[in-house]
This record gives sequence, structure tokens and C-alpha cells, in this order.
Amino acid sequence: MYIEPLNAWACLVGLHEPRNSGVSSAQAGGAMIWRSDVVRLEPTPEQEKVLWRVGDATARLINVENHRRRQLFFEGKGVDAS
Repeated sequence: MYIEPLNAWACLVGLHEPRNSGVSSAQAGGAMIWRSDVVRLEPTPEQEKVLWRVGDATARLINVENHRRRQLFFEGKGVDAS
């Protein structure tokens, strides 16, 4: 699998200084930016199949948990973080 970094976010907001260069957010135009890294995956067909299955399973689990928490909220029982 090939991973290509796509860190163009700094250029979009005009922050060309390297990380921890001492430039404050006020000096950088006042924009607050949370550090994030974006990558482009270029998997083989077999790897892509596995990634789709993992992504689908993850989405289903998140939906089940959101449904459980919504039910607790609307029943007035409070939302637990377990």
C-alpha cells in the first residue's frame, strides 16, 4: 500500500513556518489550527476490499452505539460513557 501525505492545509491558511518555529497564532493571521495529517491511500485491490469491510463494520458499530445512547437520552436515563 502506498501512502501519500497531503499536508496542504498550512499553505491554505498562509502558515509556511515549520511546526514549533515560535510563530504564534496571532502572528499567523489569528487562525487557530489543530494539527492534522491527511494522507491518500493507494491500496491494492485486495487491501481495498479489506479496508471497505473494516470501514463498513466500524460505521455499523458507531451507529449501534449512537442508537443506544439516543435511547438512553430520550428515556431520561442519562447518557453513560461506557
